[in-house]
Amino acid sequence: MAQTHTPALEVDYGIRSRAHWSLNPTGHVLLFVHGFNGHATGTWIDFPGQMMIHPKVAGCDMVFYGYRSGHRADTSARTLLEFMEALVDPSGRLANSSLLNRGFAERKNGQKEIKRLTIVAHSLGACVSRRALILHALNNRKTWPVPVQMILFAPAHKGAKLLPLVIESLLSIPYGGLGAAGLRFLVPVFKDLVEGCDFLRDLHTETLEAIEKRHTHLRAEAVYAAGHDLVVEDCTFARDPSAKDIRGTTHTSVCKPNLVVSRPALELLKFV
Repeated sequence: MAQTHTPALEVDYGIRSRAHWSLNPTGHVLLFVHGFNGHATGTWIDFPGQMMIHPKVAGCDMVFYGYRSGHRADTSARTLLEFMEALVDPSGRLANSSLLNRGFAERKNGQKEIKRLTIVAHSLGACVSRRALILHALNNRKTWPVPVQMILFAPAHKGAKLLPLVIESLLSIPYGGLGAAGLRFLVPVFKDLVEGCDFLRDLHTETLEAIEKRHTHLRAEAVYAAGHDLVVEDCTFARDPSAKDIRGTTHTSVCKPNLVVSRPALELLKFV
């Protein structure tokens, strides 16, 4: 099989962000945004391998963005917006910098233009991504410069439950008698993941307002829920389509295609 993409190359934004740049780009970028305590690439595991074997993905760049998910969601959204604006910049400087640093050829003029952006986001990443698009709409009062669509896995738009327990089990951080209230204080983003909090309420209101003003890209193209999710329960949000269940998955595995459950990758292929 002919090689269609570079190995994972470092990208000069965020935390350990990486990209598999297409060797013959068509201008379609798949941008992956992890959730709380996630990792630029670790959250998605087999996505690159399962996607790159399909001919229709050969011309797509796959970019995996990392950020400090413990920060307030609005702060994370602003840094993501800065990254996305650099990503779609017509100069192609972000991709070329990444490519040249590892000895790959610089993209020519006809290969620099980004024509389409697909945001693939998990959990908190869905909230951060949507907030970034809203900030762009509010700041510029215009639509995104290229067609954009959102594919969401187990989005936390309605808040999260049992989060202290999830964090303790994932990180194995002993905090003794500190309790959930103390942990919320230590992790700022927890304030933005409480059901009915100001951030989530405003996100819902602003999303509806933006859609009414023809920023239709604020409506998710597809939403997928885990079959056994103990963290988020209701994925219904604003004018998004109803969530489709991916059986045999949990909140953390719903976005990790593997040899047993390949459906996350197969679903994303529908939008490439």
